Parts: sequence; C-alpha cells; structure tokens
Amino acid sequence: MSFQFREKTLRPRLACSVSIIATKIFGKMQKRRDDMQFQMNTGSDIHGDRHLVDDAEKIVTAALGHLAHRLSRLEVHLADVNGAKGGADDIRCTIEARPEGMKPLAVTHSDANAKAAMHGAAKKLRTLLDSEFGKLARR
Repeated sequence: MSFQFREKTLRPRLACSVSIIATKIFGKMQKRRDDMQFQMNTGSDIHGDRHLVDDAEKIVTAALGHLAHRLSRLEVHLADVNGAKGGADDIRCTIEARPEGMKPLAVTHSDANAKAAMHGAAKKLRTLLDSEFGKLARR
C-alpha cells in the first residue's frame, strides 16, 4: 500500500486564492477548497487520475453555480456497472452533496461515458438543491 500526498497552490481565481490538497488513497481523490471539500471515488474498472478529478470538479461546480457556496462537501462516485462487458449507459455517477445544516442529498445518473454521467448527475443535483433550498426559503 502506498499513500501519496501532494500540496499545490494555484494562482488566485476570481480574487480568491485556492489552495488544493490532493490525496489518493485506494482510488479516492480529495480536494479541499477554502469553503467546500470535493471528494471523488472511482470503481475498480475506472482509472481515476488527477485529470478526471479536475474535470469532475469543473463540471459539478459549474452546474451548481450559485448553490456551491451553501455546501460543505461534495462526493462524486463513478462506477462501471457492466465492467468489461460494456454497453449503453454503463457508467453510473452518484453525487452526494452535504448542505450546511441539512441532511446529505444524493442523485444518480447513468450514461455512456464518465463526463456525460457527471453532467447528468450534476444537473439532477442542481434541480434537487433548488427545490430543497426553495422549500427552506418558504418556511
């Protein structure tokens, strides 16, 4: 078993400095931004590398937009349902969001490739979060 720990400080984005810490342990990649944690887990049939984690974070945070600041943690799980058999819609993406002060919410979407599955799950999560935060606002 080997553990890798790397810390990298990036240029400030939109006037806020982003410090990223990535840890890979048994197929898990985790990033910590100043206000929200981002963790990605992949199944044994999906090769999870730094590029995939960066893509996942961009896709999910872009889809969530203004709702991202209300979350303390996001977990993205990618799995190949059929393994080596292949087939349509065999990549499953589950995203779990942990809104501050609320119970965790999760959505799942299956598609032909990882990016499409992440886009679909992120869109479902945005709809769910809009609904939940809207209910809280009406109380």
